Amino acid sequence: MKSFPGVARLTFTDRGRTELSKLEWKGEEDNSFEDGGTFTYALPPAGAYIPPQNAVPKKSQLVRPRPDQALFRKTLGLAYGQACSVTGCMVDQVLEAAHIDDYIAPDSNHPSNGILLRRDIHALFDAHLIAIEPDTHVIHVAPMAQQKGGYTEWQGRKITLPKEETHQPDPGALKRRWQKFNAAHR
Repeated sequence: MKSFPGVARLTFTDRGRTELSKLEWKGEEDNSFEDGGTFTYALPPAGAYIPPQNAVPKKSQLVRPRPDQALFRKTLGLAYGQACSVTGCMVDQVLEAAHIDDYIAPDSNHPSNGILLRRDIHALFDAHLIAIEPDTHVIHVAPMAQQKGGYTEWQGRKITLPKEETHQPDPGALKRRWQKFNAAHR
């Protein structure tokens, strides 16, 4: 097998670097890259699944819950009627208490610094792929989450707010989160 010393430049189609879209090559003596073509990688077929006979022991790790996290979740659950404020989902096992301003101390667990969200919506919210417009409470979904994640249906809808005004999202916290969302998608 012959080798060709040089440098390859790879271009991927996604941020997770799971699909290669372009390969460029520059040999030792070359001054610039040459197009090496476009490639698509396909997973090879998998063999038949055979259930394992012996379980691998699981590693346990200590996870320290934040102080008053359970109380924060319970308070938001009551405030939002045990439903995700974006989707309306009422499956308790997938609902989470999301902080609008990041948690930095126990005082961060104030109901107006929280919003009850379905687990996937919470992850998008924390990644600044979904935001709530502070003045209108309209949901904005980043283009990538709409195109690749199928979250288009939530774009332009309003969140459901708690009836109790003191439990509604703090406008200042929403504004800070909104600014981070806009900065991430300029």
